[in-house]
Amino acid sequence: MAMLIKGEYLIDGTGAPPIRKGVVLLNEGIITAVGPLDAIDVPRDVAVIDCCGDTLLPGLIDSHTHTTLNSFVKSSPMEQGRTEEARMALRGAYNLRMDILSGVTFSRSLGEPIPFLDLALRDAVKDGVIPGPTLMTAGRAFRPSHGTGSLVGYDCDGADALQKAVRENVASGVEWIKLIVTNVRHGQTLDGLRRGDLIPVPAYSQREISAAVEEAHNVGLKVAVHALGGPAMKWALECGADSIEHANLAEEEDIGSFIEADAWISTPNLYLFFDPESAFADGPGWWSDRVEIARRKTADVLPKAMKAGVKVALGADTRHGQLWKEVRALVSLGVDPLDGIVACTSAGAELCGCLDSRGTLSPGKVADIISVQGDPTKDIDALGRVNLVMKQGIVYKHIAS
Repeated sequence: MAMLIKGEYLIDGTGAPPIRKGVVLLNEGIITAVGPLDAIDVPRDVAVIDCCGDTLLPGLIDSHTHTTLNSFVKSSPMEQGRTEEARMALRGAYNLRMDILSGVTFSRSLGEPIPFLDLALRDAVKDGVIPGPTLMTAGRAFRPSHGTGSLVGYDCDGADALQKAVRENVASGVEWIKLIVTNVRHGQTLDGLRRGDLIPVPAYSQREISAAVEEAHNVGLKVAVHALGGPAMKWALECGADSIEHANLAEEEDIGSFIEADAWISTPNLYLFFDPESAFADGPGWWSDRVEIARRKTADVLPKAMKAGVKVALGADTRHGQLWKEVRALVSLGVDPLDGIVACTSAGAELCGCLDSRGTLSPGKVADIISVQGDPTKDIDALGRVNLVMKQGIVYKHIAS
């Protein structure tokens, strides 16, 4: 049966200005028409969802998540990583429910404490066992044995070992490969973690990065690379990495390298530096200095990179249900709200390789549609006031205005 969704405004996710009195017409979970109400030929027996006063948007796309970790759980991330598998799976189901109710209808999962648990959650969502965004998975993320990311990364040293590990991930059915190529860990304490974090020190060698990327690309998989900056980030770009995760220590001179490599900046983790509710906690003076350097570099380089044409997609990482706050932080750096919305809709879809079916409100695409209370081009916080969530034509949340 055909369905019509009506809004006060419609933002299609392409960067185009809002459409006043915009509507989306769909049938069998596929969008058939989009535009002003008076320009759409509406069938006589159509069902109507009237999102009066709301703005219609494409479902949000989270380009970087960890399905079983949650920043808001009282236990520390390391304690969460020691949780038994059944409990972790339940937390994953809880996290995914939070995500979809916040308007996220598609996510890219980039590593879990329990190997391949994200694949099981992906399949559970696909089969309708649990509610959640459509998931794209990386299975095991790989790091050197002295590298950071011990919670979600699996020790893998040397080019030959990385090639073998990539093949094993491919055989498991993942859609992406994840590498952690910068930062080292000096011991198992918080101080040891901090001493190796927020610095551009390489963890993997260029030869190791090249071996992993080549192996993945040989079988048609893309590679996401955790890199803050420095030589290893440059090596990853030269080796053909498809997305650089975070890039908080990128320099202005790196902008050209991103453009030349046609690589993405994904998930600059803006909440860590610009969200008053959850920014980096206080620490020793040398740590606070590092945080401030990364904050300044991100605030300076990221908007310049976007203006120069570097492709940027946003992710919430372990802050489930909070992707909209990444958009708010990006806008606070001077980025136009429409560009911020693109970064969590069509840009995320392009990065994930699903722009042909998602990311914009366009005829022929899957009916992943949300409505938010207000106009986010004038009040970006409206993205946090989600009243309607539809995924593949199925309503998961509807709060009548």
